[in-house]
Amino acid sequence: MRISGFSEDEDGNGCYLVEWSDTAGRKFAVLYSESGGSVESVSAERKRELFESGDLEACSFPASEVLFPDEVQKLAERFQIVVEEEEE
Repeated sequence: MRISGFSEDEDGNGCYLVEWSDTAGRKFAVLYSESGGSVESVSAERKRELFESGDLEACSFPASEVLFPDEVQKLAERFQIVVEEEEE
C-alpha cells in the first residue's frame, strides 16, 4: 500500500491518495481524509483529474511510514471491500 498523492487543509489535516495492487495485478485507489476519517474509492480518471487540477501533489511513500497502524488497517479493510465489489 503506497501513498501517491497528498494535500493538506488549513488545519493541517492530510488527504492522501492511497494505492494498492492485488495479487492479480489489478490496481485500486482511495482518498483517505484525516479530518473525517473518510475513505472514498477513486477511479483512474478521477485520480488524473486530482493531479491535473493541483488538488493533490505527487509523492511516493509506503502507507505504513506515514499513517498510524489503525489507519492502515482501516484502509486494508476498505481495499478488501473494493476487491469484493469488483469481483461481483
